[in-house]
This record gives sequence, structure tokens and C-alpha cells, in this order.
Amino acid sequence: MSNGQKKIGDHMQNVGISKSHALKDFKKMIGQTNHFLITILVALDGITNGKVKEKNSGFSTCWNPKDKNISADRSRLFATKATLAWCVDALDAYFMMTNRSPKLIQDPELEREMTKAGQSVYCRMLAFTTSLQDPPAEVELVKLAITWRNRLVHHFGLNAFDGEDRRKLISNKDYFRNNYRNLDVENMLANFDKGMKAVPTFKEVTSIIAGTIRFVTTIDAILISTLDYKIYGQQVIAAYIGSDNRKERIDSIWSKTNELKIRKLNNILREYGLY
Repeated sequence: MSNGQKKIGDHMQNVGISKSHALKDFKKMIGQTNHFLITILVALDGITNGKVKEKNSGFSTCWNPKDKNISADRSRLFATKATLAWCVDALDAYFMMTNRSPKLIQDPELEREMTKAGQSVYCRMLAFTTSLQDPPAEVELVKLAITWRNRLVHHFGLNAFDGEDRRKLISNKDYFRNNYRNLDVENMLANFDKGMKAVPTFKEVTSIIAGTIRFVTTIDAILISTLDYKIYGQQVIAAYIGSDNRKERIDSIWSKTNELKIRKLNNILREYGLY
């Protein structure tokens, strides 16, 4: 039983969360990103090897590039950049969901740091990671992903990845080689250092996706382990009642018999990961 569970009343002694509502939404958002990228690359390969020469007649648009191979190569880069951007956006969405009621973040200091971060996903990342006593190796990989995405998407994004973060990433090179299908972090950094238009390779971007999922899953478990379930449960019910149709939603709970009332409350709590 976590510290959070010990604080709540006897009537909620057996309450727990295996994974949060925020984590479920993150996984839905990031979805089968690797599969989609592979599908796009396989289709583009059909252009390069000559199996696809013309567009299907069902496409009501013009497609007649001067050089189909060059067009396919550029489209591969676009697909990779879009995949990286989507991955970081999903991460940012998770960060924001943890700080919205019902909140997974109950530590006042972390809550203040998240507020100070403003719209910066990198600053949100720092707010989380600086409070970790034993951060996972994926921290630096995710920081590199955010920096790389900012470089490719925003003209004035954070473009530097050096110092301690770089040293930590390299120091964990054996971990990444063994756990990420022979990912070579030194080669990845060399690719990043090529310039403002450098794009991750297929292996690098799929490793970034896997690393981001592992990182978010780790963070989620840490937040859950320190959660006061009584406070969280109250916020869940308040979020369900909301501001629209407030009276109807209150009546849908409190106008019922005790048995139906408990069943309704349990269903609401279950929607947010409580069991």
C-alpha cells in the first residue's frame, strides 16, 4: 500500500491505480506510430523501386514529380520529422494532463515548476526530471528528442544538446545498445550534430518513440506511488460533475438508492483508472 493510500479513510483502503487516465490517453495518442511510419516508408519504397509509377485514378489531384526518387526521399524525411513531432506532442499532452484536475501532480513544488514552465515542453520535462532521485536512462534520450523536434519545427527552438545531458547519454550507450536493438547513441549524436536540417534515421526515431513510452510509463508509476487517493477521488467526482449540466449529473448520482449510488461512483472512479 502506498503512502497516499494510508492517508485516506477506511472506506477506500483497497483503492489503487495501475495506470492513470493520463497514461491511457498518451498511449492512445502515440498509438501505433511506429507501424504507421513503417507503412509510409514501405509505400514510398514502392516508388523508388519502380513498382509504383503512377497515382491511382481514385486520387482527384495531380502527382507528376520531375524525379520520383527525389520526391520519395524528401517524403521519407518529412514522414520521419512528422513522426518525431507527433511523439513529442504526445509527451507534452501527458505532461499537461498530469497537472489538470483530477491531478496526478500533488507535490506543490512540482506544480509550481509546471506552472512556471509555461508553453515549453522542454521546461516541463525539466520540472519532472529534476525531482527524480533515480532518473531512468531514457531521460536524456527524451531531452534529445525534444531538442531535435524543436530544431526541425521551430525556427527559434532550443537547438543545443550538450554538457551533462550529452555525457549521461553516452555513458548509457551500452544500455541503449542492449535495450534498443543496437541503437548507437554516439552515431545518433553525430547525426544530430550535422546541422539544423539533420533528420533522425528510422532506427533513431523508432528508438525515441520506444524510449518516450518507457519514460512516461516510469513517470506515471512514480506519480501514482505518491498519490493521495482521497484527494484524487474527490477531484474525479468534481471533474465528472463539471460546470455543464451540473444539476443533472449531481442528480444522476445522489438521487439513486445507496446501491446504485455506489455503483455509479465506482464506474466514474474506474474511468480514471481507480479500482
